[in-house]
Amino acid sequence: MSSERAGYPALLRSPGVPAVVLPSILARLPVGMTSVLLVLLVQNSTGSYRAAGLAMGANWLAFAATSPFYGRVSDRGHAVWVMVVVGCANPLATIGFLLLVHNGAPVWAIVAGAAVAGGAAPPIAAVTRAVWPHLVDGRLHPVAFGFEAVVVEILYVLGPLVAGLVCAVASPSVGLLVGGAAVTVGSLSLARAPVIRSYSSRDTPRPARGGHVLASPAMRRILMVTFLMSVAYGVLEVLVPAFAVEAGSPSSSGLLLGVWSSASIMGGILYIRLAPRSPLVRQLVVLIFANAAGFAVLAVAREPWQLGLLLAVGGTLMAPATSVEYMLASQSTDSSRATEGFTWFGTVAYGGAAAGGALAGVLIVPWGLPMTFLAAAFGAVLAGCFALRIADPGPPREPKPREPERTAAGERPAEAAAPVEDDSR
Repeated sequence: MSSERAGYPALLRSPGVPAVVLPSILARLPVGMTSVLLVLLVQNSTGSYRAAGLAMGANWLAFAATSPFYGRVSDRGHAVWVMVVVGCANPLATIGFLLLVHNGAPVWAIVAGAAVAGGAAPPIAAVTRAVWPHLVDGRLHPVAFGFEAVVVEILYVLGPLVAGLVCAVASPSVGLLVGGAAVTVGSLSLARAPVIRSYSSRDTPRPARGGHVLASPAMRRILMVTFLMSVAYGVLEVLVPAFAVEAGSPSSSGLLLGVWSSASIMGGILYIRLAPRSPLVRQLVVLIFANAAGFAVLAVAREPWQLGLLLAVGGTLMAPATSVEYMLASQSTDSSRATEGFTWFGTVAYGGAAAGGALAGVLIVPWGLPMTFLAAAFGAVLAGCFALRIADPGPPREPKPREPERTAAGERPAEAAAPVEDDSR
């Protein structure tokens, strides 16, 4: 397929796409801002990096824990409700957290407030990825999921920049309030998108009761790949600043991480233009083992410019691998459970990154930087081994809407109308 026919311009010109893309990006802008602002705020208020770290960790864990529940509720026909209610709850939870911090609350209360704020984050990314197959035809599915991977990288580049700008002209508290406002406006706008309202209609097929996304062996393996790659990324996110400090240039750490993310963005764009036609599992295996090689060669860097060059080359493989993971997940999960399936990506990614950061902290001193870079590469090798065991789902499947079963009186069965059980992300 040509890039002219199936590239980003064709995707963004498709009917209904701007109504999803623009509010989705706005609502996800705080993703890259919150951690920086939260750490700065709590550390400045308590004088403790320990308290700041606990608050950030609680925020992340709460988000990871609640998202699958929100995803399951969305799949049962309540995506609009989730966008509206949770989207409006987010700034309220943020305000509550700020009141705790500014009124000198004890650390345990601040940590609890950060957790509540994290748990009040709507599953914007998961809902957006779940509706792509309903929004564009199969020819554009790889482009759509490639676009999602690029958006994630762009947000992680823009987020800290916006956070820094807000702190320069105002304060971390103002930045968190701006982020909460972005979540609300984006969520409410996304809830108005026709495809989201259609996804929440009574005619959309609902997941059968008693099943679970994780019952699929293919999905479990894809999530394990995501977890192990996130561990590797988490290790590198600690190693790169540590390398800069050891090289006597701590100020270069932000630049090096920016180069890495920027390379990923360019790689994602290039990958869509190349439009590879090989089976998805084969693409994923090649990309992951290539990532592992890219992580391993970082061990030879001795100067920041050398590390930057290697990150610029190896980083081009990150977004392509992520976009293929999204494609495989979309095709390996029942469309009626798509939102919940994508929320699990956030859960395992956050968990993997946290584990990787902790692992790097443990290994740097006894192993040294070069060997710890190799540990990241080993995590990617393990991910590639799991990728080899994924069954290829074949070509993209178009979602097949079907009428819900009805009783003789024309009503939905009682089972389908039963309330959703909370078996919580």
